[in-house]
Amino acid sequence: MLVQSNHIKNHRILHLKKHDYEKWVGGMMNIAIVGLGFVGLSLTSVLASKGYRTVGIDVDIEKCKKISNGFSPFFEPYLERTLRSGLKKKINNQ
Repeated sequence: MLVQSNHIKNHRILHLKKHDYEKWVGGMMNIAIVGLGFVGLSLTSVLASKGYRTVGIDVDIEKCKKISNGFSPFFEPYLERTLRSGLKKKINNQ
């Protein structure tokens, strides 16, 4: 349900109860992470490995290709293992 905000005139906020939200997104949260550096790739990998529908976005095409093949462009303990687990669950990388 859309409701008018009392604090900001002419703006609307989306207010959904939890069960309405789960029906709205099919019970699964959709997450987009912009920037696949140390924080972005780690976060994307962990969320995807936990089963969230996750999209990682970066401007570097070569980095995206490397990530899509399960290889991290930098060293972080256990990152490649987590990344590959997320890729098996169909992480999207753009």
